[in-house]
Amino acid sequence: MEGPDSSHSFLGVHFRDLVISTVDWTGAIGRDHNPAERAKRGGGDGVPIEHASEAALDVDAIVFPSGSRSGRTIAVIGYSVSAKRILHVILSPVGDRPTMDWNGETAWRASPKFVRLYEEMRDGQ
Repeated sequence: MEGPDSSHSFLGVHFRDLVISTVDWTGAIGRDHNPAERAKRGGGDGVPIEHASEAALDVDAIVFPSGSRSGRTIAVIGYSVSAKRILHVILSPVGDRPTMDWNGETAWRASPKFVRLYEEMRDGQ
């Protein structure tokens, strides 16, 4: 599902055509962006990698530009069944071009703005 600023493409592929089948968090573990540790540093709850993956693989997820300086990541707003909440997940493609395989970069609880957007788009409003 498309989100804000969805008229753009990511590395030549329209956001609505991106497929997310796998998410590999190997590169994020031990880095500052590890979602399980990231939020804890700010006094919040960490996001277990399993929850972040569930949200990224949500069939109702919203995909849009992440706003990163590199331009090589996407943002995914999706629901984690295990966490029972909507999460904001950042992914980068495995390799130079987007395929079905992605690297997990980081994740956190979605802001109220993105929770509303997800619920509205999921409900077709």
